Amino acid sequence: MRRWSTAVAVVWVAATLGTVAAAVDATGATVPYTPLSAFPNRYATTPCSLIAADDKLGEGCQLKSLLGKENGRLLMSFGERNCTVTLRGCKSGVCYSTRDSTGRLPQDSAVPRSLPSSFFSSVRVVAGGKPFADGSTVRFSRDGFAFTPDADQVTLSYDTHTCAEFYSYRGRVPEQRCLEPQRVLTALDHGLAIDSLC
Repeated sequence: MRRWSTAVAVVWVAATLGTVAAAVDATGATVPYTPLSAFPNRYATTPCSLIAADDKLGEGCQLKSLLGKENGRLLMSFGERNCTVTLRGCKSGVCYSTRDSTGRLPQDSAVPRSLPSSFFSSVRVVAGGKPFADGSTVRFSRDGFAFTPDADQVTLSYDTHTCAEFYSYRGRVPEQRCLEPQRVLTALDHGLAIDSLC
């Protein structure tokens, strides 16, 4: 019985090492993580969810989510990294803004965290942005973010916090559902008479 168990263990180790070896290509680079990968995602990253709406359908300069929408909010995931989206059909010189609904969740003020306290860890305009009065091309707070295109096309770059980062100072949230899509952003608004983000 012991010999049989040892033989099984040797076969299992060999198969595992062969599988790991198969994850490295001829140049020695590792295979990137995808949702279909059989390997565990040790970096807590997930595919990017935000895409541009089709401006040919009258949805110019608007965000959509590959995960869909719920209660008027675009669904997103924790741990989205190095994401970019190019919006077309924008109005030059007009401020666009979107609200982050997670900013209303209770926060533990005594716990240190990077600011702003948002679902996003960063939001940037990498092309096509007109600077605000302070020189920045994006206004980013726990309430959401805003930008002003200087042409009909603008490219945004963003990252979202991991679940551990996000809930590290939201301990009073009763259910911390890390694997479920989160209701985050409203549709992009523009040309509002009063907009605190703009």
